[in-house]
Amino acid sequence: MTLLTRVSELIAEVGIGKRLGDVGATSAHYGAWAQAAQEDICLRSNPRTASLEQIVGLYAAAQ
Repeated sequence: MTLLTRVSELIAEVGIGKRLGDVGATSAHYGAWAQAAQEDICLRSNPRTASLEQIVGLYAAAQ
């Protein structure tokens, strides 16, 4: 059994949603979340930069 398989099973067992929409998130949230992500101190040590649009795109893909 792979780690991914086990994590997927655990998510199902616990009843946690797999998508942002499963927990009530909408595209209206993405802008504020992307802004907060860019202001996060952890971004300083990330070797790759991301624009607000790219971060919003990640959230949209997880919808």
